[in-house]
Amino acid sequence: CVYANPRWCEMAGLSSQEALGDGWIQAIYFEDRQRIADAWYRMVEIRSKWELEFRFQNRQGKITWIYGVAAALFDSNEQISGYIGVNLDITELKQVEERLQALLDERELLVRETYHRVKNNYMMMISLLGLQASQVKDQAARSILEESMSRLRSLSLIHEDLHKSKNLG
Repeated sequence: CVYANPRWCEMAGLSSQEALGDGWIQAIYFEDRQRIADAWYRMVEIRSKWELEFRFQNRQGKITWIYGVAAALFDSNEQISGYIGVNLDITELKQVEERLQALLDERELLVRETYHRVKNNYMMMISLLGLQASQVKDQAARSILEESMSRLRSLSLIHEDLHKSKNLG
């Protein structure tokens, strides 16, 4: 690194002097550091570019999510003369993604719980009708109870198919 603009230094929590050379790597969140360094050196090796999401962490522990883009600069002889990169602060976007994921997880839990409760209620009603049918002497009444059990089984199967469907609509 030969230059870091003031906004980058603010996000990274480093001075422009600290960022020079390989110092910029120290701003990367520890768990992301090796992945980002590997991606950077791989980009250099294959003369490519990269786009990655990662985190900075400053000395006070503040984490800033970054979307980084970097590419090689070539001279007139097609030799790499340097690299240029842009880092965007995507912390708010990541926070929104986390909230949305939490809502989706909660929704999924509610859907599963509702499915199991409805399924259990179907089974309980079928069992109660079966007990009642086994005690009824009148054939016409028993047929009505058995028909009701059959309908509940059909509804239970439809309910199960709906639960397995990927499309809630």
